[in-house]
Amino acid sequence: MKKLTLIASLLVCSFSMMMVAETVYQCDFANGLEGFTTYDEDGAKPNNDAIQFGFNAEGSSWMLVAKDKNYCAASNSTYQGMKAANDWLVTPAINVTEANVFSFDAATVGYSNGTMKVGLFSVYISTTGNAVEDFTTALAVEEMPTSEWENFGYDLSEYAGKTVYLAIVNEARTKDALIVDNLFVGTISMAEMTAVYTRMQENTSAGQRILVNMTIGYIENITSIDATLTCGDFTTQRTITDIDLEAGTEYSFQFNEALPAPTAGEPQAFEVSVVLNGKETIKTQGEILSQAYQPTKRVVCEEQTGTWCGACPRGHVCMEEMDELYPDTYIGIASHFNDIMQNYDYNAYLNGMIGKSAPIGRVMRSGEACDPLDFKSLYKYFIGTPAYADLSIKADYTADGKIKLTSTTTFALSASNLETRLEYIIVEDDVNVPDNKNYDQTNYYAGGAQGKMGGYENLPSVVESKDMFYDDVVRRAITDEVGQGIMGSLPTAITKGEAYTHSVETSVPKSILVLDNCEFIVLLLDYTTGEILNAARCSTINYPEAVEKVADNNTRVYAVNGHVRVELNTVAQAAVNIYAADGSLVYAATPRQVNGQTTINCPVAARGVYLVNVVCDGVAQTYKVIL
Repeated sequence: MKKLTLIASLLVCSFSMMMVAETVYQCDFANGLEGFTTYDEDGAKPNNDAIQFGFNAEGSSWMLVAKDKNYCAASNSTYQGMKAANDWLVTPAINVTEANVFSFDAATVGYSNGTMKVGLFSVYISTTGNAVEDFTTALAVEEMPTSEWENFGYDLSEYAGKTVYLAIVNEARTKDALIVDNLFVGTISMAEMTAVYTRMQENTSAGQRILVNMTIGYIENITSIDATLTCGDFTTQRTITDIDLEAGTEYSFQFNEALPAPTAGEPQAFEVSVVLNGKETIKTQGEILSQAYQPTKRVVCEEQTGTWCGACPRGHVCMEEMDELYPDTYIGIASHFNDIMQNYDYNAYLNGMIGKSAPIGRVMRSGEACDPLDFKSLYKYFIGTPAYADLSIKADYTADGKIKLTSTTTFALSASNLETRLEYIIVEDDVNVPDNKNYDQTNYYAGGAQGKMGGYENLPSVVESKDMFYDDVVRRAITDEVGQGIMGSLPTAITKGEAYTHSVETSVPKSILVLDNCEFIVLLLDYTTGEILNAARCSTINYPEAVEKVADNNTRVYAVNGHVRVELNTVAQAAVNIYAADGSLVYAATPRQVNGQTTINCPVAARGVYLVNVVCDGVAQTYKVIL
């Protein structure tokens, strides 16, 4: 049976890149192994590594796993003792038509780091049934997938008009696990085509000239191309005949005439239609965007930091400097790594994007990781790039003790298919927990040996927690997955000037010490690239009417470990009374004489918003605290 050599552009885990002319059957395992039949013919039991990966300790053939954010099917080949796998994955019945192929992506996954893994599988076909004994014809034997995704394809043309079952059989020996995805039966086009253009056009004084990239398929050589570019009433053509393009060849051409100049703020849709060898037509579309005006732009700098990291005072200084220089257009987010302030979801995301080190950061989730010292220069670049939309956010404390965040997004452009999403982040400033060594900061700048660093050169090698005030500390990300945003938070068809409102609610994170020290951030994400297009933040939370009009002074009042803590530094007769939002007294501390720094811990049984009334020598101050 002929094995097809599929072109390099197919070696991806996505049907969107496949040159599909007709689909007879496809499966991306979004519905699990539904419709498949599996057989465990080896009967062997997985070893501990395979069990940790998720395989049944008693032995199993195929299971569903997630790889690169996509579901796929996996089969183990690492057992207790040396033994070859013999695990069958059998498709449902498929009705084959003319010129069909069977293709899928495959790779070998290692349970541990090390050398390149190489697996082993065979592919069989049956026209009689889906039992193991029915598969007497092999489409391929001893295929050897590596650690990288590779597409394997097989010719089914002699089975046109027949109903078949297809089987992928894992036959590896101690090669970890075989994974497969994107099963496909159908016909494939003669070539793949993409249009190359600038999606967001900043200068609308002239139209763009469209470049076309093609990758030739395996069906036949391409000897003629008749191409048409259409944009509204505009049409231009190119005919190319002096070519003989073989399978796998990459070929580019450009239309000689540029598109008309776009109208600022309005989408400019175009289509490229190409006739290959005078008999097959392939098409691709594009949409050029432009802003009618530049919305207020804010630049987001994410920093990875840690109390254990002696170089991380550099990040503290850089972030503080950015806040002072650009208070209205800079937003800082500090993700702590391997310390008491770590947010595990956010940390896992940043670790995956910029590595497990500190201090290190990223600006607008674009480009490579950088040192916090680079934040200023990168800010100057990104502040001038398109913002796409004006963005605002407000925070409310609800009657049932939750945080409600509401954002408004108003685009400076229209678009028919723009995938943007919102992601919300809660950070806390002035995080200070005296007498808790978990908040001590290691400081390599002590003594000035590494030069000046915002005053840290005058501090000891370990800065005690009482002297550390951490800003921009991530407390929660409200999103489907950090970096992915919330699906459906914005429509894909956008109208210029229309305000899109979106709200989310969340409980108050237990990690927050003082809710009034929090900032609430909304990110506008480009879902296709993961980059931040724009952002907004607010630094106040609106409380129910019962807790408004409270006063502040230098006394510190905050929630910690399920109780209210009052810190005084005065000489006075002091009393503390705590009231619920409805005005009822829930706790009264015994009045006492305070001489200097004093801490008063006040237990409160239930979560909620409280008014803490502190009276010193008859002078009262009221604070709001949320447990």
